[in-house]
Amino acid sequence: MYETILVEMSGNVKTITLNRPGQFNALNQQLLLELTQEIIKTKSEKHCRALIMTGVGNHFAVGADLKGIADMDVDAFQSYIHLFQELLWQLENLPILTVAAVKGYAYGGGCELSLACDFRFASPDAKFALPEIKLGLIPGAGGTYRLPKLIGLSRAKMMLYTGEPVTADEAFRMGLVDRVIEGESLSSEATAFCKKIAQQPIWAFQALKQSSQHAVQVDVYSARQMEVQSILSVFKTKDRAEGVQAFMEKRSPNFTGE
Repeated sequence: MYETILVEMSGNVKTITLNRPGQFNALNQQLLLELTQEIIKTKSEKHCRALIMTGVGNHFAVGADLKGIADMDVDAFQSYIHLFQELLWQLENLPILTVAAVKGYAYGGGCELSLACDFRFASPDAKFALPEIKLGLIPGAGGTYRLPKLIGLSRAKMMLYTGEPVTADEAFRMGLVDRVIEGESLSSEATAFCKKIAQQPIWAFQALKQSSQHAVQVDVYSARQMEVQSILSVFKTKDRAEGVQAFMEKRSPNFTGE
């Protein structure tokens, strides 16, 4: 179906693998289009409760396909950036768990792709960088606003201004990476984590994700309003009633997504 990505389901967990090994999974226009199509499809799949993003071979993604960009005029480049921005907005706002499983390079757009996920799990050899300044450019797919929100403005500026990579351990210490996992266990541990979170009641999870992401973009009053609206909507669900009843009866809850 696709030429630049691979899609696999394991129970209720989907894995999308960037599949341009000869180009270290560089993000050309075709890959962005195919990835956008699959992300939008995922949003409508009720059986899918978590998504893992990873790359084939030894690297996650080295960023934009510079050979393709070199041939673009301003209009073509603008279309490419708009496509990339829309893709990552769709990914960031998926109402399910998203995890980037990163090995090797996550540079430029590859780093930005990982930033749009809920969590980043990395192998010890992983490196993260936003090196656009070395090309006379700046990040164009969320790096200038997602990275500062995640690790703080000063640390983000250090990465942005120098363009230098950080190792997996450095990224973990600054909060860019959530777990460092030995390479051979990266995929299995990411899948196990996703399956664990996927057992949580879906309406409560969606309300948590929406409320927490909304909170870091607005003032405290607006965040409070969103939280109240969310908890009231969740309170009406059958899963909430089941969770409370199961707790009272000292048994495991049977959540049905209702």
